[in-house]
Amino acid sequence: MGLASPASMYHQMRVRGLQRPATISVIFGAVLAFVYVLLQSSAPWNLTSSHTRLGKEYKIPVRQIEGLADAIADMWRPLALDIHADNFTAWLWGDRGTPYVMPAKAKRHWTAPLGKDVLILDVDTRPLEQMRSKGRVQSDFRALFEDDQLTPRFAGMLNHYIYARIHGYDYKFIHASELADRHQTWVKVPAIKEALLKYKFVVFADADALFNQPDVPLEWMLNYWNVHPKTLVAMAEDPNSPTNQDPKGWVLWNTGFIVAQQGERTQELFRQWDDCPSGRQFPDCRRWAHDWAHEQAAFGHHLRYAWNKTDDLRAIACMDANGAHHCGDRKCLGVFVSHHWGKKDEPIQDLWRLVTRAVTRYASQGRPDLIFKAFINPIRPPPNWAFYDEMLRFDEA
Repeated sequence: MGLASPASMYHQMRVRGLQRPATISVIFGAVLAFVYVLLQSSAPWNLTSSHTRLGKEYKIPVRQIEGLADAIADMWRPLALDIHADNFTAWLWGDRGTPYVMPAKAKRHWTAPLGKDVLILDVDTRPLEQMRSKGRVQSDFRALFEDDQLTPRFAGMLNHYIYARIHGYDYKFIHASELADRHQTWVKVPAIKEALLKYKFVVFADADALFNQPDVPLEWMLNYWNVHPKTLVAMAEDPNSPTNQDPKGWVLWNTGFIVAQQGERTQELFRQWDDCPSGRQFPDCRRWAHDWAHEQAAFGHHLRYAWNKTDDLRAIACMDANGAHHCGDRKCLGVFVSHHWGKKDEPIQDLWRLVTRAVTRYASQGRPDLIFKAFINPIRPPPNWAFYDEMLRFDEA
C-alpha cells in the first residue's frame, strides 16, 4: 500500500468532518513534520566524524535523527527565555508552575548569547550498538524509537543535542576508547580538559542528566548561579545525607553535570584531577581509580579542597541541578537539570514530554497557528530535489 500524499490526507480529513481550523492545523502540521523526517532519514548525509586523542568524535548522537531533533528544537526555539529576563515559571512534574526570580543583587556577567562558544558534551566508552539500541542497529532510524529498542542512554543524549540546537550551542559526542587503569567514568575528565582548548564553556552531562527547562538558556542559568568570568568549574551538590558527605561532613558534588570555563587555571585543575589516581599529588587518591564514586569522589575528597582557597569553584544547589521528582528528597528536584540516578528509564519519558510540553504551551496561549508554524519551520529543501518532488507529488485522483 503506497504512502498517501499530504494533499490527499488533507482532503480525507475534510470529508470526515475535521473542519475546525485548529484541529486541521495541528494534524496537517504533524503530517508534514512526518514527511520531513522521512525525507531527512532517506536523504544523503554530509555529517562527518573525526578522531581525537580520546576516540571518535560525532556532531550528533545518531546521524539519522537530525530531522526529528531539528523539528523538536524548532518547536521550542520561539519559546526560549530571554537572557535578560528577571523571572520565569519553571515546569515541574505535576506542578502548575514554580516562579524563579533572578536575585535583585545578581551581577549578570553573561548578557549576550554565547552561541558556539558553548559545547554540550557527551562522552562514553560503551559499544555504540549497546548505547543506541537494545537490539541490532537498524537501517531504518525509526526502529530506534520502538518500545523494545529505545534506550534511556540514547534518549538522554538526544535531550542534550536538542537543547544545544534550541540555543545555538555546539554539540559533540565522543565515543572514547576504554581506560585501562581506572573506571570508565573517569573518561569525562580528560574529555572536558581537551574540549576547553576550543570552547569558552564546556557543559558535560551524564546520559541520565537532562535539561529539564529546554527554554532556559545556559546564559540565564550562569547568571542565576553567579558563575562569573573567574569561575573555573560549577557542579551540583548531592542530596545532603551522611552517605553523600566526605569525612569532614562536606556534602559531595555530583559530576553528572559539570560546567567548566576555559582558562589556564582550569586546565591545571583538570590536569591534577586526571592525575589524581596516580597518587603523586594526593596519595590517598589511588583508591578512587576503581572505588565508587571514582572521579566524583576524587574531586570531592581532594581537588575541591586544593582549589577552594578563592572563588574558583561554584556549588549549584541540589534543587537546581540534581535529583528529580521521583528521588524522594524534596530539596533535590532538578529544576533546571534533572539527574535520574534513581530511575534510569526516565529519559525516555522525558523525550516524549519534550513534544507534548511545547504543544501544550502553544495551546495554552490560544495560538494553534504557532503549533502549525513550529511543524512547518523545519521543512527545508533536501539536497535531492528529484526525491523531494516525487515524495510531495499531489494526487490528482
